[in-house]
Amino acid sequence: MSYRPPFYKRFPQDYLSSSTTRKMTLAEHGVYNLLLDYAWLEEQTATLPADFTVLSKLTGIKKRILIHFVAKYPQLVIRLASNPQLLYNPRQMAEYQEFLQTVEKNRLAGLASGKARQAKSTPVERASNHREKELELEKDKRREEAPAPPSPSFSGQHLSVTTKQDALLGEGFPWIDRPAEYRKVDSWLEANPERRPKKSTRFLHNWFSRITQPKGGANGKDVNSAVETTMRGFAANSGLPS
Repeated sequence: MSYRPPFYKRFPQDYLSSSTTRKMTLAEHGVYNLLLDYAWLEEQTATLPADFTVLSKLTGIKKRILIHFVAKYPQLVIRLASNPQLLYNPRQMAEYQEFLQTVEKNRLAGLASGKARQAKSTPVERASNHREKELELEKDKRREEAPAPPSPSFSGQHLSVTTKQDALLGEGFPWIDRPAEYRKVDSWLEANPERRPKKSTRFLHNWFSRITQPKGGANGKDVNSAVETTMRGFAANSGLPS
C-alpha cells in the first residue's frame, strides 16, 4: 500500500483561472473534483481504474458521464504509461511524486543524523544506551513469561473464591460440598444486599464452621440434611439471618 498524506494542495486562483476549467459546466466541475478526491484516496495513490464500469461503482458517477468527461478533457485524465489500466491527473501525480521525494529525503537525513550522533557519543554513553536496551528487553521477556493470574475456583454474582481460598477451606472442612455452599452463599448475598460482608474469607469460614461433620463422615448419606439443620440460628458473628 502506498503512503500518502491525508490531503492534496488546491489553489483556487489556479483552478478558476485555468482555460480548461473555465469551460466546464457545473456538473463537470463536480465530476472532476470527485475524480481527484477518489484518486487521492485510492491505495495506488493519485490513480483511478481505467475500467469505466469499475470507476462508476467506485465514484457513484454514471458510466456514460465518465466516458464523456474523459473524452472531452483528455489533458486532465490520462492513462498511466506504465500501466494503461490506471488513470491519473498530471498535476496531482506530480504533487504525489514530490511528496515521496520529500519523505525519502527526510528519511535519509534522519539516518545521517543518527549516525552522526552515534559517532559523537562517548564509549560510556554507548554502553549506557546498550544497557538500557538490554533492560527493556529483559522487562519485555519477564512480562511475556509472567504466569497468568490464577482463575477463581468459584465466581458468582456477589462471591468470588480463589483457588488458594478454596484449597484452605477444603483442608479445614473436607466433608463439605464447597461448590454447592458457594452457590448458596452467593444466593444469600443476592437476597441480603444490606448485610454483605467486607471480607469474604472470614464470612465463608464462619459459614462453614456452622456446618458440623455428620456422623457418617464426609461420605455419609445424611450430609445435606445435617448441613440444613446446622445452618439454623447462625447470625451473630457472620451476619447471616437466623
